[in-house]
Order: sequence, then C-alpha cells, then structure tokens
Amino acid sequence: DGQLRSYVNDAMRNICSGMDLDDMFTSKVEMSGRCRDNVAEKMAPYGYRVGHTLITDFEIDQRVKEETQNVFVQRMNKLADYEVGEALKIRDIKVAEGQAEQRR
Repeated sequence: DGQLRSYVNDAMRNICSGMDLDDMFTSKVEMSGRCRDNVAEKMAPYGYRVGHTLITDFEIDQRVKEETQNVFVQRMNKLADYEVGEALKIRDIKVAEGQAEQRR
C-alpha cells in the first residue's frame, strides 16, 4: 500500500508540474489515464495490473491557494478600475454635451 501510494503521488506530481491550476481541474480524465499508465508500468514487474485510476480531489498548498486568490482579486480590481474609468468618461462626455447645448 505504501509503495503504491508513493508511485501514485510521484506520478501525479510529475503530471501536475507542467500544468496550471485551471488545467488541473479541467483535465482530470486525461490526468487519470496518464497516472494509470505510469503506475501500471512501475507495478507490472511485481505482478500487479492497474485497471482504472480515479482522481477525486486535489490538495493544493495553502500558499498556492492564497496566491491564486490574490491574482484573482488583482484581476477583478483592474476590471473594476477600468469600468469606473469608462463611467467617468461617459459622465464627462454627457456634461460637455450638456454645456454645449446650453451655449447654443
């Protein structure tokens, strides 16, 4: 059990190392197949056959979670700043149009 767990953990680390977080959550089926192939190859010399692997959940390091959240917050703040800028621009245009109308 311990050896098999080590093989699975090692396979998943190798598979996930080249992926970003979003890809990990959308590619569970592909990752499952790659993990199965990797573990089956390592366990075959011991007489084991690996049928299926099921990926149920990811344990993500707390620092990675926090950094991902920070990136998301920054992205949303940037979008909010842009929207505020657009609203101010529209307001300024309407004020200028109103002033131009009064001068006529």
